[in-house]
Amino acid sequence: MRTRLFVSIMLTLAWAGLQGQERDVELLKARLDLLDARLQLLDRSLYDMEARPAEFRSQMDAMDRYFSEQRDSIMLLMRRAGYLLSSLDGYEVPEFRQNIYLDPYRLFEGSILLGYERALNPGLSLEMAFLGTYLTKGGGLGGGYFRSQDLAAYNEMTSSYESIDGDMITGWGLQLKAKKYLLNRINPARKAPLGLYASPQLLYRNLAISGWFYDWVYENGYSDYIPMREVTRHLHVFAGGLILGGKFTLMKVFSVDAYIGGMMRLSRYTSEHEFTKYKEWNNIDYSGVLPTAGISLGILQ
Repeated sequence: MRTRLFVSIMLTLAWAGLQGQERDVELLKARLDLLDARLQLLDRSLYDMEARPAEFRSQMDAMDRYFSEQRDSIMLLMRRAGYLLSSLDGYEVPEFRQNIYLDPYRLFEGSILLGYERALNPGLSLEMAFLGTYLTKGGGLGGGYFRSQDLAAYNEMTSSYESIDGDMITGWGLQLKAKKYLLNRINPARKAPLGLYASPQLLYRNLAISGWFYDWVYENGYSDYIPMREVTRHLHVFAGGLILGGKFTLMKVFSVDAYIGGMMRLSRYTSEHEFTKYKEWNNIDYSGVLPTAGISLGILQ
């Protein structure tokens, strides 16, 4: 009985031991599977680590080629700039002291304007221009300008202004300017008479306007409005204002001067004591404020 009980206990313990060994084996297998998975993960990580540097190297090679191309382009531009600077190394901007010029726009007014500018110092110059006028109604460059004029004379009989059928306008004028060049303080190489400038200007014109004066004539109790006599009226024009402009050189010989500004103009006939009134702004005897602009062409010396 005791032997049977002992055998039963031993078999039970053996079975339990076998069951424990099987669980240990299963646990060991699970651990081995986990280790294998970790090894596979590590292997894949190592593979990725080996593959990424190749990808990075290809990207770095592409970037290196790009920067090499850019560097070559920059070096080419630097060589060209160096060549240009070397070619300009001995170049000096010509220094001019005077300018003789013509205003082509005045030709369409039947006038010619010839001017002379002299630099006093790098930032200041004085300018004087002579204006001559010989304008006829018949034609020429100023024919259209003449026909656009509304000329009149005072009629003592009617105490009013009567139109004049003008034939000719002749005269002379004088223009003065003092140009202050504005870029010399910024760049000492910019010297008068070239560059951006501001200038006051004064103008005087003395004109003789000839034409037929229409008047009333009474004959045999009838009156008729006919051209009675030819008259010549003397006109004085005074003007002053301020302009802003720039003068530039072409081929180191010629000059182009473009300007814009405004002026006050006052016109008076010698036979009258007051300045003219109620005239159109484009009339030669207009009094009032006017915009002014123009271009002159000249020769630098």
